[in-house]
Amino acid sequence: MSTQPVHASVGIIGYGSMGSAIARAIARSHELEKRFSFQVYAKKQQQTADDGQVIFFSQSLQDLVSACDIIIVAVRPEQVAGVVRDVVQGLTDEKALPRKILISVAAGVTLDSLRSLTRNAFAAVRVMPNTLVEAGRGIFGLCSSPDLAEEHKSLILTLLKGIGTVVELEEQQMNAFTALAGCGPGFLFSIMDSLSEAGVSVGLSRESSLSIAKSLMAGCGILAETTGRHPVTLREQSTSPAGMTIAGLNYMDAQGIRGHLIEAVKVACRQGEAMDLESR
Repeated sequence: MSTQPVHASVGIIGYGSMGSAIARAIARSHELEKRFSFQVYAKKQQQTADDGQVIFFSQSLQDLVSACDIIIVAVRPEQVAGVVRDVVQGLTDEKALPRKILISVAAGVTLDSLRSLTRNAFAAVRVMPNTLVEAGRGIFGLCSSPDLAEEHKSLILTLLKGIGTVVELEEQQMNAFTALAGCGPGFLFSIMDSLSEAGVSVGLSRESSLSIAKSLMAGCGILAETTGRHPVTLREQSTSPAGMTIAGLNYMDAQGIRGHLIEAVKVACRQGEAMDLESR
């Protein structure tokens, strides 16, 4: 029996912010190119990405569907139903073709909806990525049916782990994941911008202040990840008695900053639940 890994082809439908980020991340990965080939279908085609990576575009949706084992639908939630119906119609002979994998990266589109739209011609999987995929540091929430074939799941995990971190979830946890990991970059970029403005307010140049804020955000994440220490421990290590940091932290606590951040995630999660209801 051969022990060589199976080579698979990936098709990405949509070249907006998420579709293009996934395509560029795959194109940059030398490890993934050993296992996967990929192409993109989009109405507005861009042959070369901004970072110089070449992105191959399919001439038609049917060509992409016929050629690819894994099809990633990277369009807006309200467009998913129409696109998936077109994908199913793109199968030239459903019975003659091996079962393909369809991955939706849209918020609010349930597995039941995907299975219904595909008429079970595909193995349907929900994946919620975040925008950090563009830097090869994406976080993917993965939700699949219990009957997903092991070889299909292995292919998906190999692909996604090549461009980020994968968290396997029950479907009822997807909104919680999205509220934290999906919305989190937006929250943290807002904090980064606020810190940058704060530096300008106390006398730093705008350029220096933004550079410091970026380094702070990146460095704190790396420190927490590499040391494995709890954020509270790391915070205490940088806080001296009667010093500047504790003065600032006391002000943040008095303003309820911690509570506001927690509430922002909870509000985002409730919005996701409302979107789920609208899609049914």
